Amino acid sequence: MLCASYEDEPRFRELIEEWIAKEEVPSFPAFSGESETGRRARKRRYKTEEAEAEEALKEMGADTSTHVGETKVSLIREATPLIRTL
Repeated sequence: MLCASYEDEPRFRELIEEWIAKEEVPSFPAFSGESETGRRARKRRYKTEEAEAEEALKEMGADTSTHVGETKVSLIREATPLIRTL
């Protein structure tokens, strides 16, 4: 999902699995058959990318303690209504 982090994935998976159960969306093997190993690998990649982004912000002089958190909250507020309408 765009504008989401690995922390949001369980919530998204739950929504998508619910839609699959209601037959509102098709079940794709890449989603339904994904292993726990694949999910852990994706989480590691996300954490690495997040650390790199925070480092880049620090190099630019941004205060990462508030900037990243506020941006994430803002993105979640904007994206949640859209996701629920899908």
